[in-house]
Amino acid sequence: MERVELAFEFLKSLEAEFVFKKVPTLEPINCYLDYFERPELSYKNRVIVTGTAGKGTTCRAIEKVLLDNDVSTLTLYSPHIQSVLERVRISGNLIDKEFFSEILLSIKDAIEVVKVRISYYECLVLLGIIAGAKKGCEVLICEVGLGGDFDATNAISGSRYSVLTFIDLDHTHVLGDRVEKIAEKKLGIVTKDTIKFFTYEQRLKDFFIKKSVIEPTFFEFEDNFNEQLGMKVAEEILGVKVVNIPEIRLPCRFEKVFSNVILDGAHSVARFRNVAEKIKNISGRKVAVIGMLESHDMKDLKIVLDLFDEVIWTKLDKFIRPYYDPKFLQEFFGIGQVNYDCVDAVSKFEGKDNITVFVLGSFYLAGVVREKYISTEYIEKSGCEFLD
Repeated sequence: MERVELAFEFLKSLEAEFVFKKVPTLEPINCYLDYFERPELSYKNRVIVTGTAGKGTTCRAIEKVLLDNDVSTLTLYSPHIQSVLERVRISGNLIDKEFFSEILLSIKDAIEVVKVRISYYECLVLLGIIAGAKKGCEVLICEVGLGGDFDATNAISGSRYSVLTFIDLDHTHVLGDRVEKIAEKKLGIVTKDTIKFFTYEQRLKDFFIKKSVIEPTFFEFEDNFNEQLGMKVAEEILGVKVVNIPEIRLPCRFEKVFSNVILDGAHSVARFRNVAEKIKNISGRKVAVIGMLESHDMKDLKIVLDLFDEVIWTKLDKFIRPYYDPKFLQEFFGIGQVNYDCVDAVSKFEGKDNITVFVLGSFYLAGVVREKYISTEYIEKSGCEFLD
């Protein structure tokens, strides 16, 4: 237990990239991949998935189809909802805490030798790659954390499948305020090592053809876009046709955790549009508990606000990144009440007839509320994010 505690103290000591990286670079993560003798090259196949939204679903779809065909996988996710162990999945299960800690401590030792500063996110990407290599996983599946070109997952060497869901405005303070500018950042995952570049993003077809280093393969789907995109990637890896679209569920993606409580981490135009259609289909009185990081555009909330009978503004305190102050949001939009305790805000409506309460605006916020219904301790012990 002492080594687990030591490992997590080390992880906690690492800072986010935006705190100390003034210029984006892959040099630190490359230094450590070199130090550990390029563990990503032990995998038979590597898949990098980017896009504004739908990355997690696409990765999970690839993972599920491959596992159903007896192919072992290592899947990297970002961000986590409750436990950091969620970021590293070994053949469909969350990484074991002791194994996670063992690799963390080896990275801690490596820092003393390499003497290059590494961020929290870079450390977790590195850890996941090493973990899957140690377990002999055949396919490495990576969800890009932000953008593409300078995301730590893009340091992965060796042949790869590059996958892009769709492009919309999000993280504009980092990626740019035009769709084309964001697309160019995300196209950074399409490198000289790319075997195939898969996407269903038809709106930017000409742009992709012009800018991509290899010719894109475009798909047209009528529904289940991300699940089907994942299927196509898995088919390419397996060399066989996949018939059934995988059913995918992820924590805090319109997830019902109680009879009248729904959690969704929606925080961008694309996600709000998607969740708005689902909210419209639910009858009865609707209450929203909303908190949002300042790194996202609060004006995007206008897409859903009119759908609710009542709005409660909230936030997380002592979080690494600042949230909009609830009183500011209340004044800006001219509606709603303020409750700085997000769990209390939800609990007041829990189990009430003909009322559905929705938690929106932040995965981190939704994760704190989710703890009330599914404990982090259970998740870590079971290796699964769900109760069933």
